[in-house]
Amino acid sequence: MRMKYILFLILLIFFIGFVSAEPLNISLEKNNYLSGETFRAEIGVNANLEDEIKTGDFELWQDNIKKTISPFLVRIDETLLFVYFDLPILNEGNVSFLVKDLVYLKNGILVKEDQSQSFDIIGNGSIITLNPAVIKIINFDEDTNYNIRIKNKEGHSIEISLIENYPFIYLEDYNFVLNPGEEKIFVLHIDPTLIKDEHEALVEIYYGERKYDLFFYLDYKDEVLVSEGIEDSEDIILPGKNVSFDISIGEYNEVIEPEEISKKGTIKIKNFGDENVSNIIFSLTGNLDEIVEINITKIDLIEPGEIVKQYIWINKEGDATEGEYSGNLVLTYGKGSDSWPMTIIVEAKDENSDKHEEISNESEDLNDTEYEDYEPPFDENKKGIGKWIWFLIIAGILAVLVFFYIKKKL
Repeated sequence: MRMKYILFLILLIFFIGFVSAEPLNISLEKNNYLSGETFRAEIGVNANLEDEIKTGDFELWQDNIKKTISPFLVRIDETLLFVYFDLPILNEGNVSFLVKDLVYLKNGILVKEDQSQSFDIIGNGSIITLNPAVIKIINFDEDTNYNIRIKNKEGHSIEISLIENYPFIYLEDYNFVLNPGEEKIFVLHIDPTLIKDEHEALVEIYYGERKYDLFFYLDYKDEVLVSEGIEDSEDIILPGKNVSFDISIGEYNEVIEPEEISKKGTIKIKNFGDENVSNIIFSLTGNLDEIVEINITKIDLIEPGEIVKQYIWINKEGDATEGEYSGNLVLTYGKGSDSWPMTIIVEAKDENSDKHEEISNESEDLNDTEYEDYEPPFDENKKGIGKWIWFLIIAGILAVLVFFYIKKKL
């Protein structure tokens, strides 16, 4: 009998150790996306991580090829965060969203692992992008407006319908049409006096046969949280105040040649409110600073109704390296922020073509780095080496015990 109890105990320990919890819970806003749509993931942190998750820890893979992304990170607290970004050009099929280099204690041993969540790219449906896709509300002292950018990336018009079921949310437009390539800012009004005990809220966005949920998180902490800053974490908190990029400006897409001398121009920033706004800071995210130069990094003051021009140079020195450069030109002021998406592709001109084709969902991938000898760490059909070593050790111990038990019976 004693031997049976020992065998049962060993089996129990074995299964507890083998079926260990993952360090993260990754939940996707959708199970399938269209190429170019805005991707969003909710990430719950189960483990005590040695290092805080940063935007540089996120990767996107398809067919053993790492894709270029420019993620935004919204940190709710130490155990919950959201990440969103516009998907690059992807083929139909399976894609893996990867969070890399997670260092934590697993079964008493410090390990470094990656964790992934897969989803599918489908071929049919209307494509829109949304920025921001997650908003963390921390200002409950006054009515606040939030500017949400929505863009039609299709070659045909799309009807947009917005639905909200919360008394503290009011939308200026609930139904509108986006023409091909058009970007619109719809304004969402929050009345904090009507908020009761809600911690989350959604605005449902319907377009064609698809739907996207704009997510709000209501933070009731006594102290006002301070943004960690664009340079360090790219956390974006948008209280939707007064200053933003001019509404006529959409996402900037450009294809240039490596030796092409600088493209340049201006964009407008306007104070749409009725109060002065001071200390407006400009920064570039992603890898845009490798090819984009701006002439203003700080504006001391913008008066109500005032328009300020920001000058931009692309490939100013005419020596760009071939590849894809993407990210956002971001302006921040106090707790407010707005961003302008940019994608610049540098490629040698095809001798058989007189001009570059417009960037679209049908374009081929232009900056994919193939890793011929690299086996992606997120392959869900493969398990960690450490886990199988643990399995073999336990199996060996069981085999020895069973052998002696049978021998004793004989």
